[in-house]
Amino acid sequence: MSIAKKLEEQGIAAPFVTFFEQLCAIPHGSYNTKGISDYCVKFAQERGLKYMQDEANNVVIWKDGTPGRENEPAMIIQGHLDMVCDVAPDLDIDMAVTGVVPETDGEWIWAKGTTLGADNGIAIAYALAILDAKNLSHPPMEMVFTTEEEVGMDGAHALDMSVLKARRMLNMDSEEEGVFTTGCAGGARMDINIPCEKSEQEGVLVELGVDGLLGGHSGVMIHLGRANGCKIMGQLLGKLGELALVDIQGGQKDNAISNWTRAKILVSKEQAEKLPSLLQEEFDRLREQYAQVDPSLNLTWSIAKESSCQTAVSVEQSGKIVKFLDEVPYGVQKYMESLPDLPETSLNLGILRMEEKQLYVAISLRSSADGACAKMRDQIIAMLQTVGAQVEERGVYPGWEYNPASALRDLCQQIYQEQSGREAKIDVIHAGLECGLFCSKLPGLDVVSMGPALEDVHTAKERLNVASAVRVWEFTKELLERC
Repeated sequence: MSIAKKLEEQGIAAPFVTFFEQLCAIPHGSYNTKGISDYCVKFAQERGLKYMQDEANNVVIWKDGTPGRENEPAMIIQGHLDMVCDVAPDLDIDMAVTGVVPETDGEWIWAKGTTLGADNGIAIAYALAILDAKNLSHPPMEMVFTTEEEVGMDGAHALDMSVLKARRMLNMDSEEEGVFTTGCAGGARMDINIPCEKSEQEGVLVELGVDGLLGGHSGVMIHLGRANGCKIMGQLLGKLGELALVDIQGGQKDNAISNWTRAKILVSKEQAEKLPSLLQEEFDRLREQYAQVDPSLNLTWSIAKESSCQTAVSVEQSGKIVKFLDEVPYGVQKYMESLPDLPETSLNLGILRMEEKQLYVAISLRSSADGACAKMRDQIIAMLQTVGAQVEERGVYPGWEYNPASALRDLCQQIYQEQSGREAKIDVIHAGLECGLFCSKLPGLDVVSMGPALEDVHTAKERLNVASAVRVWEFTKELLERC
């Protein structure tokens, strides 16, 4: 039975859920957005709506204002089509070809063993429901669906925004109901390739694993102090002395805090004899250090009984790589002086992936301070000088400056107060939002970002609160009625 039907049987009226479920069925991880983009185009064609689809798979759909409101200023509702694909460790699911399978108990919606993709499929579902509605009062609408937001906002960078006439926009890529975001940090990604020529070497094979970590969004959750599997492995290897890297893999997305890492190394017989006590001591230390913020942290190891020949990176190059992984910064580097609870600058070591002849490292940089990302980038490049790495910066996006005179924000606050009886929170976040790019390309744009309650986004534990999603739907309808 569909989740829309299950909710209907519980008396929950949520017309957007049908569209969300249809979106879930289409594989739409970053760089795999053609299918979901085409779905939105077909949706517009079937309803006779004007649309645009560009080479980046961005889609814009226009709808006239309802009778009597045709000449009012237009309104943009904006979200992104791509999602972060994460699969539970014990499942073999290829999200490049398999859609999300949503489940619900009436209180939450989640997916079977994968990320749900409510970040940001719920925004697209709301927009489609508005376009589909027959009795919903609204001004002229410009629905803007971008691609590759999760990997550097490539779609928003590529979008020709001259086609947009509206100068007020509701971005629906936020994850906490009752919080209206009105500013965010800028950021960039670093792709690092470190040469890893391998040769036959002899030693005792040791396999190490870090898992059980919570992970999470590297912008929204970086200040929580959660353990990063890639960083922990780097620090652990740094304590083991001379070694040769056979393999190392960790993390899946540069903008997600790594929740697992695996490594295979060669060490001498003398080192191997000392490892059990050293590793147990390190495990006890880590468990104590992260007891409050990452209580399920787990460290596993196996040590071969005899030496063997393995294809491995040279001891010299392995030492340089380990030194970099051990010393590269991670987490919040500085908090804002005016808002001391809000990170100003942070760094996330998101992916380690040893390939045939190189080690790929992905790092996400964020900052609301001008020049801070470039300074961190230069610091990391300097640390890499001894390993012969090639570094490419991509996905650079601007911050979004707080607007103290936002009429849209004031109206959102008023409606939320009326509907909930509570005062809304106005926030500036450390995570990146596409709003900064839209503001840089559309002078005078008045923007608010909002959304329903989501938990554990970018992980296989992601879930959407049903009651919150319904309340945000009702809020959005009222906003369009009065804006």
